[in-house]
Amino acid sequence: EGEGEERRRQDDDVDWRAREMACWAAMTEEEAERMRELLQGVGLYQEQLQQQETLITELQTAIASKEHACRSLQRRTLQMRQSARLAGEHEHAHGKEALQWQRK
Repeated sequence: EGEGEERRRQDDDVDWRAREMACWAAMTEEEAERMRELLQGVGLYQEQLQQQETLITELQTAIASKEHACRSLQRRTLQMRQSARLAGEHEHAHGKEALQWQRK
C-alpha cells in the first residue's frame, strides 16, 4: 500500500506539472509576465510572513522568560517581607524580654 500511495503521488505530480505547462503555454507574453510578477509578489509576501512569525515566536519566548523572572522576583519579595516582619516581631519580643529582666 505504501508503494501504491507513492506511485499515486508521483502521478499526481506529473499531472499537475503538465497542467501548469499547458496553462503557461496558453498565456500571452503579457499575461505570463504579469503572472510571474504576481508569483514573485506572493513569494515576497510569504518570506515576510515567515519573518514575522519568527519574530512573534522570539517575542513570545522573551515574554515568557520575563514573566517567569517577574514571578520569581515577586516570590522573593514576599519571602523577604515575611522574613522582615518576623525579624521585627522577634526583635520586639526580645526587647520586651530585656525590659522585664532589667526590671527584676
